[in-house]
Amino acid sequence: MANTLTGLAIRERRVVMHPRFSDFIATMPDDHPLRALTQGFGVGAIILVPLIAQHEVIGVLTSLRLADAPLFSMRDERRLRVIADHAAVALRKSQLFEAVDAANQAKTAFLATISHELRTPLTALTGYGELLADEILGALQPAQLDMVERMRAVTNHLAVMIDEILSYTNLEAGRERVVVTAVAPDALARDVCAAMEPRARAHGLQLRCEVVHRDTAGHETEVHSVLPTLQSDGDKLRQVIANLCDNAIKFTPRGGMVWLRVIDAADMVCFEVRDSGIGIAATRLSEIFQPFKQLDSGLTRRYGGAGLGLHISQQLAALLGGWVGVESVLGEGSVFRVVIPRA
Repeated sequence: MANTLTGLAIRERRVVMHPRFSDFIATMPDDHPLRALTQGFGVGAIILVPLIAQHEVIGVLTSLRLADAPLFSMRDERRLRVIADHAAVALRKSQLFEAVDAANQAKTAFLATISHELRTPLTALTGYGELLADEILGALQPAQLDMVERMRAVTNHLAVMIDEILSYTNLEAGRERVVVTAVAPDALARDVCAAMEPRARAHGLQLRCEVVHRDTAGHETEVHSVLPTLQSDGDKLRQVIANLCDNAIKFTPRGGMVWLRVIDAADMVCFEVRDSGIGIAATRLSEIFQPFKQLDSGLTRRYGGAGLGLHISQQLAALLGGWVGVESVLGEGSVFRVVIPRA
């Protein structure tokens, strides 16, 4: 490239013109690819404009004319400079996007690998903790039992975080698949409440579950019979509702309330998780579904978590054809709604 017009444009970072490119080609060796490329038609003027972005030459814009066409004018050069500037910016953005995409893929692969590697020893720790708690190896003193329970709580917390990271990496890689079955929404909600009730009680909270039907006029009546089923992925829907209930319990002070309501309507089912917790400022609501996002670093230290639960819930709900919405008042509590189509 050193002895070519392209090399000159790159090396001197300037516009290069030649009045008759065919004469320049004639000086090249017979086996040069440009001779074969231009064979059969006369090539006239050529202009080469370097593509410069962030003080770096990332390419060359080349325009040719036939032998009987006029030379490039100053007006042509100005126009080509403008085109070259836009092309350089577009190419640089494309390169940056590819670099960011590659970094994201590397990050996702790293998280998946680390999560799998952590899960194996953590499973062993969980098993040892259960053996100790069941006193398989001999009776324990009350203080020892208390220490074992604390250890089990910590390992369970770590297991939840690892599962969240694995779910996140699967969603990012597009590996999550929806398995559609008949799901009883009222039974699913009561199952989630039953699983969450011990944790709510340990936090000094009341957890309530209710099922209502909403008519076309918007009136709600409590339902005591079995609701019609919906066609969805029960496991993923349970994960979404459990994530929202877990957050509500986590961010509600002792003595507060958490409600899980199932609202049945004609073509959809809404799962509503309401709490009397710390709430979220209206200006920050758009941030809470971002991955690894905590609105306040102090919340991470006080409440724990990787900041993935809401992001995962939103993505899973979208996989099921639904969506997650939120209303909140700072200092008064929040309402998260998961709307899932019946089919």
